[in-house]
Amino acid sequence: MSKINPLHDKVIIKREEKESTTESGIILSGTIETKPLQGLVVAAGPLALDVKFGDYVMFAQGGDEVNLEGENYLMISESLILGVIEKDE
Repeated sequence: MSKINPLHDKVIIKREEKESTTESGIILSGTIETKPLQGLVVAAGPLALDVKFGDYVMFAQGGDEVNLEGENYLMISESLILGVIEKDE
């Protein structure tokens, strides 16, 4: 299995899968859907970053789409990360 090791302040994120229907059951058209701006950090560069593997984060638009072994990821600079989301357990 391949692995991406980001350099410098880069972070690799697996985007959250977006629901194609609303809670009330309305099906969303593909033309109005946008890519989610939340996801899971799956790798982080070697610098002292504020995020780490396993953090669930919210981020701004930007970065580069990366495909590794059929999986899509987003590579962004840490400066595009707006915050870490703490999920209720």
